[in-house]
Amino acid sequence: MDIRHVRNFISVAHHLNFNAAARDLHVDQSSLSKQISELEERIGLKLFVRNTRKVQLTAAGSQLLNDAM
Repeated sequence: MDIRHVRNFISVAHHLNFNAAARDLHVDQSSLSKQISELEERIGLKLFVRNTRKVQLTAAGSQLLNDAM
């Protein structure tokens, strides 16, 4: 996991919205989503529950956010 993954994760966790986080980070939403998926695959844990209406942190995502702060 590199600093870019941590920064992106924190932004999505803060906004609980990929579009808002992408605007905040000045990146494309699809690129951000791909990077979060890569992070989840790399660490072997789901960090977010996603559906078409909202994004929520999983227990693992909440723990990572606490650790990252």
